[in-house]
Amino acid sequence: MSSHLFVAAAGTGEYAGLPCVDPELFNPAQRWPAPLPMLVAMQINERALGGLTILDLNGKLTIDNGAQLLKDKCESLVFQQRTQVIVNLAAVPYIDSGGLGQLVACYTTMAKAGGRLTLANINKTNHDLLSITKLVAVFETFDSEEAAVQSYPVAVRA
Repeated sequence: MSSHLFVAAAGTGEYAGLPCVDPELFNPAQRWPAPLPMLVAMQINERALGGLTILDLNGKLTIDNGAQLLKDKCESLVFQQRTQVIVNLAAVPYIDSGGLGQLVACYTTMAKAGGRLTLANINKTNHDLLSITKLVAVFETFDSEEAAVQSYPVAVRA
């Protein structure tokens, strides 16, 4: 069968024996089928504050959108010997199991390198996820970036 879209003549409902779109409902300016919404990739902005690295995440942290990017960023930081990290989740509306797994992997990577990873600005949904998975006992979480910064020794912050 053809993949073309035919518009039926008024009142007929078919074109050359093929089912067609009702001409009353057909809008020739619209692409058919309508395009799917674009998946906006998560972005990571890296900031340094003395010996601290602050990662501002923006977007959903999911297995297909950002999890690998976060893993690569953490490995790069360890390579640069920047192992005191705050992950700012203020602009992360959603975390799936793959994204959560990468947060755990980054935490482990930093800990093995003698560093520390903390989380700041977690919304209620994401905090509930940490609670349900019992990871709230693993991660140090802070209500604000400032509180997370203050939790590090002065020598690290300077």
